[in-house]
Amino acid sequence: VMQLTSVNNAQKVLKVNDLMEASNLQADVELLRSRYFIAKAIARLPMQVSYYFKGNILTQEFYTDTYFLIEDLQVLKEEVRDLPIILEPGENNEVKVSYTMGGQQFNGLFPVGRPFATPHFRCRIRTTEGQPLRKPDDNGTLYFVINNPQSLVARYSGQLTVAIADPVAKTVLVSCRDHNPLIARDIAQSMADAFIDYDVERKSESAESILSFIASQKDTVFEQLRESEMRLQSFKQDNRVSNMEALMPMLLERTNEYENSIVQLQIEDNLLKQIEGNAR
Repeated sequence: VMQLTSVNNAQKVLKVNDLMEASNLQADVELLRSRYFIAKAIARLPMQVSYYFKGNILTQEFYTDTYFLIEDLQVLKEEVRDLPIILEPGENNEVKVSYTMGGQQFNGLFPVGRPFATPHFRCRIRTTEGQPLRKPDDNGTLYFVINNPQSLVARYSGQLTVAIADPVAKTVLVSCRDHNPLIARDIAQSMADAFIDYDVERKSESAESILSFIASQKDTVFEQLRESEMRLQSFKQDNRVSNMEALMPMLLERTNEYENSIVQLQIEDNLLKQIEGNAR
């Protein structure tokens, strides 16, 4: 459960309208449900490669409990993604790697712990305990899958649930279903962590916008004040005025003259209109 809150410190400090982006609970929920956001959450997890053991009845996904790892992976052909790549441990710490693509079988015997290459990928297989690679059960199949990120998003978007838990408290429930409880837990937690990072970035961008706005307004006001000061100084020089208070009576007198002239012109205009009307 996550609580999505928005504290508008800018409004408190600046005492202006809400310049920062208000938190929209439903919009945030839709964002969490989007494949774009699910992809960001999955990318934070060790899911580039999945590790499996297929027994007679069940298939176990090791996830972080795996006892062997695929390292230094480089995909040469994208078609190899999502295919089961079977590992058959052999003698002298070697492993047989086999897979089928496009109806064609590919096989190779490679040393464990050393880099190797197939026509479709390069990597190195390392056991976590430094021991020879073995299968949990001789009757089962040990394999790994180089995941396609889009396939992972399509898979887990159907297993994730994002819903508003309490609109008043602004809490959102994020849950994930999976056969492996560790994967379900980690994906749900990664969704929350990814949203926290996104929210911090979003608020940081809004704060930067406010600071940029303040800086631009400060520069604008400064330019206006500087221009007004220059005009005032020019007026003083042109009129030889050292004290603006001494100038006020003259300005008031001129203002009264202008107002009287305007009234006189209005009277004359009305008289001309009456004469014109009588002449018709």
